[in-house]
Amino acid sequence: MISTQNVMNYDEGRGFSLVIDSTALTIELAGTLNNDFKQKYPSLAAMEKDYKIRVAPYLKKHDCYDIDLEDDVQIITDFATYFEELEATGGRGNEDEGDEDDGDEPDLDELVERTVKLLRVQANKALGTAKTRLDVAMFCFDHDMPSMRGVLVNPKGMNSSMSDEELARVIGDDSAPYQREKMRGTAHDMEMNPIGGNALEPYGDDPYSLLDWSNSQLLHFALARLEANPDLRSNVTTTKKCRFLVDEPLWHLVASARTYVGQPAEAFFKATRDAWKRPWTPPKSKSTSKPKPKPKSMRSK
Repeated sequence: MISTQNVMNYDEGRGFSLVIDSTALTIELAGTLNNDFKQKYPSLAAMEKDYKIRVAPYLKKHDCYDIDLEDDVQIITDFATYFEELEATGGRGNEDEGDEDDGDEPDLDELVERTVKLLRVQANKALGTAKTRLDVAMFCFDHDMPSMRGVLVNPKGMNSSMSDEELARVIGDDSAPYQREKMRGTAHDMEMNPIGGNALEPYGDDPYSLLDWSNSQLLHFALARLEANPDLRSNVTTTKKCRFLVDEPLWHLVASARTYVGQPAEAFFKATRDAWKRPWTPPKSKSTSKPKPKPKSMRSK
């Protein structure tokens, strides 16, 4: 997998390129004033170590701007996570690798698998490398940008044993104990890298818009697939009923996705194509508490 960053160094008034190849295990820095080099490494870990010694300080020292992304240049802190995300999103500078893109539009099942992979990468980024037991993960979105802003890990007041009705109550309560500002940032631009595709056209109006119903179907079904097989990093263990949610769940899609999770994607998409027309009524959970006795003043004489 190749990462190519075309960068403008405003301090020195010149552009340069940074090419990192995780397959060939090479780094090439070209176009700088005095810091050009090309190096091959015995391992990804060795490549990351040298990057942090030779490249990261240079990027931090100068006013560097990523020309392609139109943003400050990203300094990589974890090569494994960075290249996992690149693989999920198609990479930067991989257009000529031949079999990466054969020109065919992905079908529904391929779109779902691609989205599952992206969500898994974002979850891994949020969870980091420390040993973690995951019970609930909530993916937070900015629908105006649009982008995925981050992930809430085991948010306070939620657990996997709660019913959808109970979770809906917590998520919808502004005074709930969980706080969105405590999310772990894993920013992913969904305008430049939309999750949708032409295969969603029969199910919505804009198959590439995060706001479209078809994209909501895609996200919820992908989350159900992720729940069924989290397959996160080895440092993360998941509880038996581990939940993966978006910050504004559409609960009829949550329930339907679980029902169809083991079936081809088309079955779920057809079954929920018009679900937006029906308001969701949460299933009533049975109360296990005993009714409180009436005060004496209210008892019938």
